[in-house]
Amino acid sequence: MPNWVVHLGLTFVLFKVIPIRLKDFRLVLIGSVLPDVAALAYVFVLDVLRLPTMYQEFVVWYFQPWHTPFMAFFYSWALALLFGGNKIKNFLLIYSATLVHFLLDATQIHVGYWQLLGYPFSFANLNFNLFYVSSPIYLVLTFLSFGLLVWAFVIQNEKIQFEFKFAPISFILLVFVFLFPFATKGEFYKNNYHYLQFFSNQSSFEGKPIEVSVAKVVNLNPLQCLELGKKLTLEYKGDSSIKVGDDISFKGIYHKGIIKITFLKHHTGYRNKVIMSLLGLVFLFFFIFKSFFIGGYHVVRKLSKKFISM
Repeated sequence: MPNWVVHLGLTFVLFKVIPIRLKDFRLVLIGSVLPDVAALAYVFVLDVLRLPTMYQEFVVWYFQPWHTPFMAFFYSWALALLFGGNKIKNFLLIYSATLVHFLLDATQIHVGYWQLLGYPFSFANLNFNLFYVSSPIYLVLTFLSFGLLVWAFVIQNEKIQFEFKFAPISFILLVFVFLFPFATKGEFYKNNYHYLQFFSNQSSFEGKPIEVSVAKVVNLNPLQCLELGKKLTLEYKGDSSIKVGDDISFKGIYHKGIIKITFLKHHTGYRNKVIMSLLGLVFLFFFIFKSFFIGGYHVVRKLSKKFISM
């Protein structure tokens, strides 16, 4: 997926140029990154907690459904009901922004997995597959989007309003979102999504091709990486610039405990993506609560003047 600065900036300018009148873009910006709640769960469980393999497989089949248009429909409604104003309009703004998010994600070339745009009715790969996550095009889009976000922060001053009248309905919708992935667990293994069949039973893939999305290099001699809690040994004589801690995606043939690499992508800018996504998260927080910060600043300023004049 592109980083959050790209998601926020491009979604903002898209809704700015289309011929509809919007008083507040906060709902649009929230929707533009909302599906990546699943990605935050991925990072927390896979990279921070480093739980055993069985729990890391759980992260795939449980949280990946959250990153689909089907599930976004329900949590967009849940969130829309918590904001003031016209609830249908709130929903349309949030949900349409999530759809823009999925379209942007679909431009990325995925190895070992893909965006489940047809979930739960289809597990087919419906992506455009145009760029890798470390492609220079995303760097260009990041700088462009950052400028757009600064512009958005300057020109948008409306207050956001919360309303909890329909909170019980929101709660029911979120319960559905939390429980529904259990109903499709078997489909993830049946369709070998994220090569779950391989990670649950490697011996069954003897002589068969496999793909791994973004694995962390943990050793160089022999070349080994960590994915879904399992250490994989690779047979590769290509890129000599790979270092421990780097991220790689690859395709290969599994043979007697070793993966003979047929394709490998070294993601040199993957960490920059994480950093820019965190920057986007900070910006979104300040953008949403901008009116509160400005109001607080004026209150403190008045109190300071009053204190000084005493």
